[in-house]
Amino acid sequence: MSSDVRVSRLSKAYVDFADHEAGPRSPLYAEICRGIATDTELLTRLADLPPDKQQPNLLLAAAKYLFGTARD
Repeated sequence: MSSDVRVSRLSKAYVDFADHEAGPRSPLYAEICRGIATDTELLTRLADLPPDKQQPNLLLAAAKYLFGTARD
């Protein structure tokens, strides 16, 4: 599978996560996921990882671990 196809699928996965999983519970996480979905450079890096490491909730958990909980 080409890199462009993998990036496109991953972008859609992050938009779907934002719309269906994060949106109802966390507008901030939904906004972050929508931003990731438009960031080709980040998506390309994520696409190089094994599929089980590309999950939006895993990336969000890592960001929370590194930067803490958002205050607003």
